[in-house]
Amino acid sequence: MVTDNAANITAAVRLLQYQHIPCFAHTLNIIVQKSLSHINIVHKKLKAVVQFFKHSPQATLKLINLQTQLGNQKPLKLKQGVATRWNSTLEMFERIVTIKESLQSALAITNCNIRLSEEDLTIINWTCKVLKPFKIISEELSSEKAVTISKVMLFRKMLLDYIKNIDNQSTTIMPTEIINVCQFIINQLEQRLSYIKSDFIYADATFIDPRFKKARFMNEHKTDEEDALFESTRQRIIQKVEAMIRENQPEVEYNDQSSDQPMEGNDDVIWHVFDSTVRLGQSAMRKFCGLMDLPKPVGQSTYDAIIRSIHSAVKTVSCVLMKEAVAEEKIATKEKEPGKSEASLLILA
Repeated sequence: MVTDNAANITAAVRLLQYQHIPCFAHTLNIIVQKSLSHINIVHKKLKAVVQFFKHSPQATLKLINLQTQLGNQKPLKLKQGVATRWNSTLEMFERIVTIKESLQSALAITNCNIRLSEEDLTIINWTCKVLKPFKIISEELSSEKAVTISKVMLFRKMLLDYIKNIDNQSTTIMPTEIINVCQFIINQLEQRLSYIKSDFIYADATFIDPRFKKARFMNEHKTDEEDALFESTRQRIIQKVEAMIRENQPEVEYNDQSSDQPMEGNDDVIWHVFDSTVRLGQSAMRKFCGLMDLPKPVGQSTYDAIIRSIHSAVKTVSCVLMKEAVAEEKIATKEKEPGKSEASLLILA
């Protein structure tokens, strides 16, 4: 069960004896919100600017007119950041960056006593660059129609690599506040998401997703730890599949007095064994689709029809091939033993 990390929620999941999976997107939002404390002065100033325009229709009208004068065909309003709404703070920053020229002019001709300096705008620009991947990933994880757990290990690694790359390129041009934000995010990603490396469900989900298995476990800079993780995950998946097959394997009784009826259209008792066995595939498909949150597979009647078609095709092809093989064998035998009659030929299967 996927939930946030609130103590009461996790306790409830534990009482229900469900496996608890912390919401990855919710954790990312917490990290982002806490990282903003390192640009607290600028953040408060931006919120005050947005608040001013939200409460002043005249100021908002001037902002729109200024955008039109600067050639903006679709004037934009400021967006307000809400701590409980994911990505809203980043969207507020991005909107300010987009219309910064018009906004600076509007602040200068209104009675607002707040001014945004070049240093403030530099910090906002860098913050947008740092936080942009968090928005993309949280939106990707918010999908309701696709499995996302297989992406968690990959996303954690991508975020760490991205922020570390920015942090390693830090120069005197980068504001100190942004350096602090990067270092804080790196520490938080490593601490708050450390459970991902120890919880098998993430490695298993990544392993069976063909899109990410090699990207995560077999990258060009793989380590001994990743090799060990890959091999242990592979063995664990094999064991789970074997257990699933054993659990769903039908028990077929070979009894001459059996009253079980073969599937319609089969007049030989051996096909009853076949019909019972092929149903294992249908059962395994249902279980797999349920585990992976995929659409339900075909129904039993459709599945049986497919199996019949496959059997019919295989039987037809095998008969044709066997007849051709017999004909070829007869020709070959006549060439080797000219005096031997066809009636005396014995074809060994």
